[in-house]
Amino acid sequence: MKSADRLRVGVSHCLLGAACRYDGGSAELRLLEEILGARCVLIPVCPEVEIGLPVPREKILLVGPREAPEVLGEESGRTFGERLRTFARGWLLGVGELHGFVLQSRSPSCGVGSCWRRERRESEPLRDGTGLFAEVLLATHPGLPVREDTDLPGAAACRAFLAEVEAYASRREKE
Repeated sequence: MKSADRLRVGVSHCLLGAACRYDGGSAELRLLEEILGARCVLIPVCPEVEIGLPVPREKILLVGPREAPEVLGEESGRTFGERLRTFARGWLLGVGELHGFVLQSRSPSCGVGSCWRRERRESEPLRDGTGLFAEVLLATHPGLPVREDTDLPGAAACRAFLAEVEAYASRREKE
């Protein structure tokens, strides 16, 4: 299959083995390349690195109301929310057509409903937050097949996601 004919799936870069997580590690999910890579162009992105945060780096937290949280450095208290949202809008506008996305769960930039969020910095965390990159992705690409790494625990789940990506691309082609 020619590269131009392949499906385009965005992926949190750490899931492809890049050592870009806050602790300097990765969260490689080999099945992505094994199953999706044969049919899809996998497009990596790490929003936190892209906005200039170092590796390793301080942990960042979602703080504030669920509908409009801020991202704060855990130790420094620095805010990163506007930078993350601005980056997300620009990257998604420039990346071209996407047929699916796989995001790192629990990440304050990439998690979808699995992130720890605090109403206030000192309050108890709730596991109901969506990362800011994911928030922009979901708002700008309604209907796009999106999964977190934890939604793809094995080959069968990856194949089912690939089928959903193919169906989405087919629908888009007919529009």
